[in-house]
Amino acid sequence: MASVGTMQVVFINYDESYGRVCTAIGFLWLYTEWTKLLFTMWVTFHLFCFAVLHKNLKKLEVLYVVTSLLAPEVVVAVPLITHTYGLSTGGNTCYIYANTSVAFIERLALWDGPAMLMLIAASTAMVVMVTKLTSQVRRRSKYEPITDGDQFTKALKQLLPLAAFPLLFFIFEIPVFILHIYTIQYSAPNEGIVISAEICVSLWRKGLRQVFYLRDWKMLVKSTPKWLSYSSGFVVVTLFDQDVLKCFTSCTGVHPSIAAWKQAQLSLSRGGLGLHSLSHHAPAAFIASLCFSGLDSISHVHLLQSLEIFNSSVHQSDNIQIGSVLEKLPSQKTLSSILDDNLFRVLQGSLSIADRARLLSASSPHASSWLTVTPSEGQGLHLDPPVFQTALKWWLGLDTAEGSICALCPDKMLDPLGHHATTCKRGGDVVFRHNKLRDILAETCRRAHLSVQVEAGCNLTPDHSHSRPADVLISNWVLGKTAACDISVTSPLNSNIMSEAGVTAGAAAQASELRKHEANDVKCSELGWLCIPLVVESYGAWGKEAMESFSSLASRLAITSSRPKSAVLSELYGRLNLNLVRANVRAIMSRYCPLNSF
Repeated sequence: MASVGTMQVVFINYDESYGRVCTAIGFLWLYTEWTKLLFTMWVTFHLFCFAVLHKNLKKLEVLYVVTSLLAPEVVVAVPLITHTYGLSTGGNTCYIYANTSVAFIERLALWDGPAMLMLIAASTAMVVMVTKLTSQVRRRSKYEPITDGDQFTKALKQLLPLAAFPLLFFIFEIPVFILHIYTIQYSAPNEGIVISAEICVSLWRKGLRQVFYLRDWKMLVKSTPKWLSYSSGFVVVTLFDQDVLKCFTSCTGVHPSIAAWKQAQLSLSRGGLGLHSLSHHAPAAFIASLCFSGLDSISHVHLLQSLEIFNSSVHQSDNIQIGSVLEKLPSQKTLSSILDDNLFRVLQGSLSIADRARLLSASSPHASSWLTVTPSEGQGLHLDPPVFQTALKWWLGLDTAEGSICALCPDKMLDPLGHHATTCKRGGDVVFRHNKLRDILAETCRRAHLSVQVEAGCNLTPDHSHSRPADVLISNWVLGKTAACDISVTSPLNSNIMSEAGVTAGAAAQASELRKHEANDVKCSELGWLCIPLVVESYGAWGKEAMESFSSLASRLAITSSRPKSAVLSELYGRLNLNLVRANVRAIMSRYCPLNSF
């Protein structure tokens, strides 16, 4: 559309004959408009059938594309046959000139009329779809009670972007339609209507540019060699990285250090925030794109230069040679993973032993699941702005103490990483955190139709009158045996385990599991129970036995709720770790700000 618009401007001003060139431009303009309209209609039809009629028409996707590209050729060929393409009545575009009754009928029949009718139908269908679906989610789920207001909001957030395209298309097309009718009636354009139409077209194109902004950058790094992106000594893509940093700081109020920002640029699985550096990953994107698009003599040279840049960013053992690339085409995911691993190792080497233990714990499986949870205040899955800001500072290893003394332990200075705050037993924060995790686990077990008791085992025998080996007691767990789940939170920054935790991820959780078995195995054996310690480190790294137990629990819940196991397991980890992080931040903030801020 942009190219056709440019041709309109050029040939209207410099080709006074308005002959074949103007005819070609009018043909292309009408063809692109019809293609866009048909794509819009097919997308609307597909969404309506899927959401309202509950029919998946995925097999018709090829039909959508073929008809959207070929059907307009039949329509736009009519003015060619009747020789009505030329300068429009308004004198500002190459289109169907309406000087005759035939041309007038063609304009209404070939574009203005069908366009308005189709867009009205598409907008109506979208309104019906949104209304129907939002009314459905107001009903309570058969298996899981849900908060009506929260689900209603979630449904709107998911559906409105889909409904926005035909609705905005319809709204922005109205001034253009009015302009066409006006010029047909009065043989000259109205200045006010022209300005309104141009503003609507500009807003429509600007909105699309914002939607595809990130996609345009991805296409840039996939199609442009990095050494061609240099301009006046600066790498163009680094400007995007700077914008990302400014946006992060502006949105969160967190001003990261160099080390913290490097961690933020790591993937979630490595303890970062997934804010990958575009300049750092540009060679990987270009190499993968070039290999899959085919190589010739010129692109082969570009590939060699890209590999040289890529290899300079990674350890020698991770270097990629041209032979291996040609033998097995690498994916961008594989190459970016190599870059992430090397950045992680470099960052680890520059940190203190405490920060290394922190980062290893944060990079453990499922530790960062709290960052992927969909916020929901109704389900208790949200972080207030002050809490989220402190959580980010704590996660990235920034100073959360600001030189303060613990309000509950006047003789203790708060450490920058928040270790004292998250382990201090005064104030009830440790008990609050433990009980929250316990209640979430018990609730999940009940949803899986398991019989559960909370804080079982107390006063069962005279010898163990004060022992509670089961925070959550689950009947018929394995082979008819009862499972005694003992929940515990430990810290990789404890002095007795820090050196080991700075080398081995999950070392603190593993050591705590061994201690739980030593303390509870005999007691549980006497009662005929299985002892299952569910240990999690303060940064969200769960022990091996906890992950095995959660996997088994997710399998049961997936059956009872008719959902995929992966989705159930992801939700469980997200809920547990979000509440873990919120309790940790609560403990940190309670030492230098009032609790009522929560």
